Amino acid sequence: MRKKRYYYTINFTLSKYQTPLYHEQIRAALQKIQLSLALASEIKVAMYVDILMMSFMRKNYPETYKVIYEELTKLYKQGVSMEFYLNLEWENTDDIHSLDIEHILDVFAIAKYILSPFNKKNQKTQSESVQAIRIMNSKVQPFSHLLKAYQFIGIKLDASTLHGLRCAPYYDYSRITSLVPYRFSTDPNVVERFGSFIAVPRTHVRKQFGILYKMRSIIQKLGKKENEIVKTFFLEKKVEFSPIQVFHQASRYILNPDVLSSKKLDEYIGILNFGEAGSIISIESDFRNINHLSFQNVVYLGQEKNAEFVSTDDIIQEHLVTNNKFFK
Repeated sequence: MRKKRYYYTINFTLSKYQTPLYHEQIRAALQKIQLSLALASEIKVAMYVDILMMSFMRKNYPETYKVIYEELTKLYKQGVSMEFYLNLEWENTDDIHSLDIEHILDVFAIAKYILSPFNKKNQKTQSESVQAIRIMNSKVQPFSHLLKAYQFIGIKLDASTLHGLRCAPYYDYSRITSLVPYRFSTDPNVVERFGSFIAVPRTHVRKQFGILYKMRSIIQKLGKKENEIVKTFFLEKKVEFSPIQVFHQASRYILNPDVLSSKKLDEYIGILNFGEAGSIISIESDFRNINHLSFQNVVYLGQEKNAEFVSTDDIIQEHLVTNNKFFK
């Protein structure tokens, strides 16, 4: 039996309307994440940090920015890697290609500066680089518009793509049919054996339609138990567990432990085609919905026989450094 390998990520992002309002709540939520990880040390976590949100805080609320930065540093010392999340809402767009290349380079330079204490240093050149990026809405194409920016700050891993999906005219990953991380150079829809970058597809499953799905939803609602409603770390709002969380492609779902019971999470993972050697199942939490059950659910997955968690470093070592002398 092949190992089930999980890449657990937390998207640390808020809307530009929430960020100015909830400084103390952000700090408190980060502290609760620290505590949860201390009790679940077997989990490897990559936190994708909303750089434009952090830049806004740094300019407008420097004291709060300092406090939040300290909490991120504590997480980093616990073993959480800090990566680059690009939330385009701060640029009043949902498409990075609407920005000119010079502005994009400025944004990437901000990412390098903010993440500098967490960046990896090249042993030969002593230069720092940001290892990984996730772009909101998965709109990485046409990649020619981003290539210079990726090279500029040393990006090696992209966690934006969606295996097998095409949503014209925004993106096309229809040629990526497995959960195995792959290498590319100029187009994330074209696998290249010696490509300069590695892509880790976001894991998703197909939405169910028809009368059976509707009947099951009604039965689930009738059978809801009080313990299926929990408070999130941020704002302590209530989140109700549902079969699975939807994202912008209406017929597909991202695997999210914040709103999914452990049994449901396991059930949907069971229908994935992860049998191919090297497959990685990506599990995504959202900072706004993360709660104590999120970590319990992720730990539950790791307790299965032949299961393990992989870090950003693990993936880069396996797919880039080991097989490509250029990245040594």
